[in-house]
Amino acid sequence: MYRVAVLLALLCAICHSSTASTFTNGLLPNGDFEYGPKPSEMKGTLVTSKTAIPKWEITGYVEYIKSGHKQGDMLLIVPAGAFAVRLGNEASIKQKIKVAKGQFYSLTFSAARTCAQEERLNVSVSPNSEPNDWGMLPMQTMYSSNGWDSYAWGFLAEASEIEISVHNPGVEEDPACGPLIDSIALKLLSPPKRGNDNLLKNGNFEEGPYVLPKTSSGVLIPPKIEDDHSPLPGWMIESLKAVKYVDSDHFAVPVGKRAVELVGGKESALTQVVRTIIGKTYVLSFAVGDAKNACEGSLGLEAFAGNSTVKVAYKSTGKGGFTRAKLRFKATQARTRVMFFSTFYTMTSDHSGSLCGPVIDDVRIHDNPALDYASKGTAALYPVFIIDPHYMKPDYNAFSPGSSRAGLNRIRFLLESLVDLDSNLKKLGSRLLVLKGEPGEVLFRCLKQWDVKKLCFEYDTEPYYQALDVRVKDYASAAGIEVFSPVSHTLFNPGDIIQKNGGKPPLTYQSFLKLAGEPSWASSPLMTSRSSLPLVGDHGDCEIFEVPTLKELGYEDTEQEDYLTPFRGGESEALKRLRDSLSDKEWVAKFEKPKGDPSAFLKPATTVLSPYLKFGCLSSRYFYQCLKDVQKIVKKHTSPPVSLVGQLLWRDFFYTVAFGTPNFDQMKNSTICKQIPWNDNDELFAAWREGRTGYPWIDAIMVQLHKWGWMHHLARHCVACFLTRGDLFVHWEKGRDVFERLLIDSDWAINNGNWLWLSCSSFFYQYNRIYSPISFGKKYDPNGNYIRYFLPILKDMPREYIYEPWTAPLSIQTKAKCIIGKDYPKPVVLHDSASKECKRRMGEAYALNKKFNGLVSEEELSSLRKRLDEEDDKKNQVQEVKTKKQKTIDDWMIMWRRLLSSSHLKTLTLAASASAAAAPSRSAAGVARLVDRVPVSASAASLFARNFSDSAETAVKKKVEDVVPIATGHEREELEAELEGKDLLEINYPVGPFGTKEAPAIVKSYYDKRIVGCPGGEGEDEHDIVWFWLEKGKSHECPVCTQYFELEVVGPGGSPDGHDDDEHH
Repeated sequence: MYRVAVLLALLCAICHSSTASTFTNGLLPNGDFEYGPKPSEMKGTLVTSKTAIPKWEITGYVEYIKSGHKQGDMLLIVPAGAFAVRLGNEASIKQKIKVAKGQFYSLTFSAARTCAQEERLNVSVSPNSEPNDWGMLPMQTMYSSNGWDSYAWGFLAEASEIEISVHNPGVEEDPACGPLIDSIALKLLSPPKRGNDNLLKNGNFEEGPYVLPKTSSGVLIPPKIEDDHSPLPGWMIESLKAVKYVDSDHFAVPVGKRAVELVGGKESALTQVVRTIIGKTYVLSFAVGDAKNACEGSLGLEAFAGNSTVKVAYKSTGKGGFTRAKLRFKATQARTRVMFFSTFYTMTSDHSGSLCGPVIDDVRIHDNPALDYASKGTAALYPVFIIDPHYMKPDYNAFSPGSSRAGLNRIRFLLESLVDLDSNLKKLGSRLLVLKGEPGEVLFRCLKQWDVKKLCFEYDTEPYYQALDVRVKDYASAAGIEVFSPVSHTLFNPGDIIQKNGGKPPLTYQSFLKLAGEPSWASSPLMTSRSSLPLVGDHGDCEIFEVPTLKELGYEDTEQEDYLTPFRGGESEALKRLRDSLSDKEWVAKFEKPKGDPSAFLKPATTVLSPYLKFGCLSSRYFYQCLKDVQKIVKKHTSPPVSLVGQLLWRDFFYTVAFGTPNFDQMKNSTICKQIPWNDNDELFAAWREGRTGYPWIDAIMVQLHKWGWMHHLARHCVACFLTRGDLFVHWEKGRDVFERLLIDSDWAINNGNWLWLSCSSFFYQYNRIYSPISFGKKYDPNGNYIRYFLPILKDMPREYIYEPWTAPLSIQTKAKCIIGKDYPKPVVLHDSASKECKRRMGEAYALNKKFNGLVSEEELSSLRKRLDEEDDKKNQVQEVKTKKQKTIDDWMIMWRRLLSSSHLKTLTLAASASAAAAPSRSAAGVARLVDRVPVSASAASLFARNFSDSAETAVKKKVEDVVPIATGHEREELEAELEGKDLLEINYPVGPFGTKEAPAIVKSYYDKRIVGCPGGEGEDEHDIVWFWLEKGKSHECPVCTQYFELEVVGPGGSPDGHDDDEHH
C-alpha cells in the first residue's frame, strides 16, 4: 500500500509538471508517431478509433503506416523511425499543446506524396482571430531524393493552449491516395529586429524553422507565405514555388549556420520590405553560392531594390563556395521592397530529379554617418592613405633601440586591408589614393593642389600622430580648411575620462569602469551604407600610387611561405570573422579570458579580431554593440573584466592611461613605472627573441610570433614574464620593441601597457607570481602538439620529455633525431635558480622605489644594479668552487640513493659474509659478476641516504670504492684531493688521449626524469658524468646505470691507476 501511494504521488507530480510547462523546441509529444494504436483499434492500416494514436486526435480516413508497407507496386518508406500516418480525403490529425501566448512559433513536419499526382495539406492553429486563416502547402517531391520533404509554417500563438491541426483537403478522388505525415516539431522564434549594422531583419537567416536532426534535405518554406505565417522571421515567400532553408550541418553555408536556397527557378523568390528615406542612396550586399549538394552547373540570381537590379551568375561545382555582390539603389518610397529571384537552377548529379539553386546569405543594407559627413555637399572626395617611411620600410637593424619599423606580416596585413578598402571604394564609384613620403609634407602639398575645403581624419592618441595632427590642424586653420576629427577608434573619449578623474588618468581597471559608465552612443546605429560617393577630383601634380606590393616597399623575404600569417587583412575579412564568432552565441556569452587555451592554434581560442581593431578594419564600437546584442539573447553571460566586452574595456583603459601619462612608453622619467635595474645581457635577449632559449614552450611561442605575427594573449604573458621578471631579467622595453615590430595587432597603448603590467613595472605588482616555462603550457597541451608544430625539430620527442627535452636520455634524443645542445639548445638558464634570483632583484628594486616614493634617480638605480651584480658575481664564484668540490661526491651519492630506493635495480650487499667474500657470485656462464641480486639492508640504505658530513666523508668514500671501482680521471683525483685536504691545483691529472693508460675511458650518463622525487632529491636539470673501471672479459654491469642510464663508452679503456695492465683492463 505504501509503495502504491508513492507511485501515485510521483505520477501526479509528473502530470502537474507537464501541464504547467510551455513547449519550446523539438518534436511534439509522439510527434514521430512511433507510439501507435492497439491492434483492436485498427482494421488493416486504417485507424478506427478517434484517440487510438497516443497524444493525437484523428478525424476521417487515417492510416497508420509501417515503413516498407507495400501498396500495389509502390513501397512506402518512412524517413525517420518505423511509423508514419497517411491522411485520406478530408482527414485530419490534431494535438493540443501549451505555448507562450503572444509568441511566434514555427511548425516543421515531414511529408510525402503517395499515389496522387497532386496533393496538398492545410495547416492551422486555433484559436485564431482570423477566420479561414491556414497555410495551404502543396506537396511537390522535387527537392529531395527519397520522396520526402520537410515543410515549415509559422503562426502567432493567441492563447496559452493551442490546437495544431494538419488536414488533407481532398484534392484526389481516391481517399487512400493522401500524403504521408511524420516528425512534427515546434520551435519558438525570436522576434526579428534590425541590427546596428543592418537595416534588414534577420539578414543572415540565423533565425528560422526547426531543422529535424535526422533530415538531410533541408526545410521547405511554402510559396505565397506572408510575414505573419513565415517561419523565416522578417522574410516573405512571394512566388509559386518553395524556397529551402539549409543548415551548415548538412550543407555549405556562406556565413554562420543557416542560409536559404532558391530551388524553383524564377518561380522561387524571397522578399523583405525595409524602411528607407526617400531620395537617399543605399547599398544592398549579399553572398551567393551553392549548397554543396552535388548540383553542378550554372546558377543565377537577380536582386531587386527600389528601381535598381543586379544579376549575379555563379558557376557551381557542387562542392560549396560563394561569391559576394552589391547593388546600389536610391529609395523612392519610405518602404522599399528587396527581392531575390533565382534565374537559373540545375538538378543534382545523382539523377534523382531533385532541384537545386543558388544559396543566398548575409543580406545587408548599410549606411555610414562619418562618410555622409565627408561627402555631404561635396563635389569631389579624395580618400587618401599615406605610406609613412617612419613605419613602412624594411629595417635590418630593426631590434636596435629606438627602431619602430614594422615587420613583414604586419605590413602584409596592412596592404591587404588597403586593397580591400580600395575595392570597396571602387564599388561606390571612388578609389583609394596612395601617397608616399613624410605625411605632413605630402599632405600639405596635396591639400593646396586640390583646393580642399574640408579635411576628415580619425583622432589618434599615439604621441607620434598626436604631434602630426597638431601640425595638420595648424596648417588647415591657416589655410581656412574645416577639420573634422572624431574620436571613434575607442569606446570612450580618453580626454573625457581623464577630465572626470580630475585631470589624471585612472590607474586601475575598476576605477576606469566607474568613470566610464555606459557609452552614450550605445543605442545608436553605427553602420549604414551608401550606393555611391562623389568622384575623385583632379589630383594635379600630386603623385598618386596604387596600393604597393611588399616587394615594391623593399621587403626581400616575401616568398617565405613559412612566414605567412593565416589572418588576412581588410574590412570584408573582419566582418566575416565577426559574423563567424557571433554565430556561436553561447561561446560569445560564456567567454572568459583566463580560461582560453594558449596552445590552440589551428582554431584559436579567441576571436582574433585584435588586428582588425588595430587597423580600423572593424569598429570597436560596432563590436561592442554586437556583443551587447548577444547578451540580450543569452541572459547568463560573463562580465568584465573576463568577458569579451571586458576585453574591449581593457583596450580603452590602456588607451586612456597612455593618453594621459607622459613617457608612458619608457621607464625613464615615467610617473607610473617602477625603476628597476634590468640587466643588459644581449645574448640572453637574442636567445629569447630568436626562439632558442632551450625551453620549448617559450621558443614555440616566439616562432609563432615570427611566422604568424600573432599568438594567444596567455602565450604573450608567458614569454613577456620569462624575458623580464621571471627568468632573464631583461628590460621590458626590449621585449616591447620586438612585439611592436612583429605583431600584426601591435598597438602602441596596448603593447606598452601590457609590458608594463607583465614586467610588474606598473598596474600589477605581485612579482612572486611567475609563469613556469614548463608546467604552464603542459596543463593545456600535455602532448605538446603546439610545440611539435612550431618546433618541428622536437616533433618526435616523447610526450614525457617534450617540455624538458634536456632531461631525455641520450638514446631517446638519438631516436627523436634531436640531440640537446646540438640540434636544439640547452636551457640558457635554470628556471628554478633564475626565477629565485629575479624575485630577489625585484624585491630590492621595490624596496628602493618605496624608500624614495618612486622618485629613484639614475645614480641610485645604477648603484643598486652594481651592488646586485657584485653580490651575484661573488655568489657565483663561491658556488663554482663549491660545485667543483662537491660534484663527484654528489654524483656518487645520487647514484647510490637511486640504487637503494628502487626495488627493480640490481643491488649490492655491503656487509658480505666471509664466505661470500671468498666465493664471489658468478653468472650462469660462470663469469664473476660485479653485482648480485641481494637486497640491501636497512642500515645500508640509511648510510647511503644521508648527506656527507666531515666525520663521514672518508668512511663513505671507502664504501663507494669497495663496491664500484672508479677509474682514474678528474673526478677521482678531485675526490681524493678534497678528502685529503689538498688544493685542486696540486692534482696531477692523467695526460693522454681517451682510452689510454694515461687517460682511461669515459662513460657518460644522462639524467632520466622518471626518477624525479627519489630520496636523492636531485634537481630536475641535473646531468651526471660518471667514470667507471671497465674490465675485459667480465660483465660490465653498473647497479644504477643498468636501470636508468644509456652508457656510451668513449674509447677502449685503460687501467685504473695508470699502471701497465692492458691484459686485464
